Amino acid sequence: VLTQGGGRGSAPGQALWCPKILLGPENRRLVQVDPSNYRIQVYDLTGRETETLDRVVSDIRFPATQKPDHVVLTLGADPDRNRRVTWRTDVATVGSEAMVLKISSEDDTSNVDWNSPAVRKLAGSSVEYYGNLGSFRSHELEVGDLESGAQYAYRVGSWSEQGWSETRFIRMAPQPEEQLKVVVLGDSRNRMDVWSHIVNSSAEQEPAFIINTGDLVANGYDMMDWDSWFKEARLVFDRIPLMPCLGNHERQSPIYFLSFALPTNGPDGLKEQCYSFDYGPAHWVVLNTEVDLEEQAKWLEEDLANVSKPWIFAFFHRPAYAGHPSRGDGNTDVRSAWSGLFEREGVDIAWQGHDHYYFRTKPIRDLEVVEPGSGPIYVTTGGAGAPLYPIQENRYAEIAESVDHYCVMTLTQRRCEVAVFRADGSLLDQFSLQPRRPDEVPEQAE
Repeated sequence: VLTQGGGRGSAPGQALWCPKILLGPENRRLVQVDPSNYRIQVYDLTGRETETLDRVVSDIRFPATQKPDHVVLTLGADPDRNRRVTWRTDVATVGSEAMVLKISSEDDTSNVDWNSPAVRKLAGSSVEYYGNLGSFRSHELEVGDLESGAQYAYRVGSWSEQGWSETRFIRMAPQPEEQLKVVVLGDSRNRMDVWSHIVNSSAEQEPAFIINTGDLVANGYDMMDWDSWFKEARLVFDRIPLMPCLGNHERQSPIYFLSFALPTNGPDGLKEQCYSFDYGPAHWVVLNTEVDLEEQAKWLEEDLANVSKPWIFAFFHRPAYAGHPSRGDGNTDVRSAWSGLFEREGVDIAWQGHDHYYFRTKPIRDLEVVEPGSGPIYVTTGGAGAPLYPIQENRYAEIAESVDHYCVMTLTQRRCEVAVFRADGSLLDQFSLQPRRPDEVPEQAE
């Protein structure tokens, strides 16, 4: 039961939501309050009926203005040299420009000279969208010719005094083919205090990019959910690229596609929902478990047949193998559509979300546990803010724990090291792999 009131600490005209708890069915008793957004979330701790019990009440909105917000980097057409950037403004702000300046690590980054003749000026495009909180304009452009190991200052906006964002920064990974660090996390959708802590803690690892395995927000059509999500990550994704997956809670919302500029090399009708790219010593594949799995399987087979990298990693939302008590050992439709391809084509890790815990399998092939290197492993990472689920081990499980967490993957041509950290900073899991495609390792890396 929620009652509305202006209790101690409230300002005139400011509504505070004061939760009262009625104990009903077992464990149905947690209310989480995020005071910065006046957000209240109610969860079923058994993991059942979370969709119907999940309620978000907010009295604060972040309306679009002339000044850009929701600034996000993604990897560009050539991840070694390009970055895409998207942002939001009010609909009256039609300019989609960026200014970019290469800087040295010794520069005073708080005093970038935007009048320098070395500044590059770029133009992009925009589109207007009308959502549940009104209309806004989404902007997008691509920055090319960036150098490995270099650092750049940039700002986006329009050619007016109040139309520019704050100065932001791009740091290109030095020699990504030799060593690359990537963060993987998922299911950030509800507890904004947890999401804030997880995303900002993971950014301290200074990864080349971050992958989210889906369910970024509770309701992909609700702009308040996106506003809160972006607010907590505002100091991260404007400098560290994000490469997300679609989850069921995104609901194929246009806001998702307007917020992130993603590769368009997926099958017809599934552009930016399903995509792949090469970066560093790996081939990265993102899939969408919420739409036609078989159509993606046809594309996936062709995509994986042309890989020349030693490592292959797949990312998607609903898990093929997992340990949720009410879902058996995974989603058989996902397993049937894709796991055979993962096994045959040398996928090393299939990263999954949807179930709100950490779960790592042993190597699997043809539904059986096999020797290391004989099949992919499956890692479910769903602990970036969504309400945690109960978990049970099964015959596929190597390790399982219901806890908020994130994963850090460090790659060389010959070795993959994965470290998983709980929200309190303690080490949850650590493991290493050698590539299942050793023939693709360059001779100089032997």
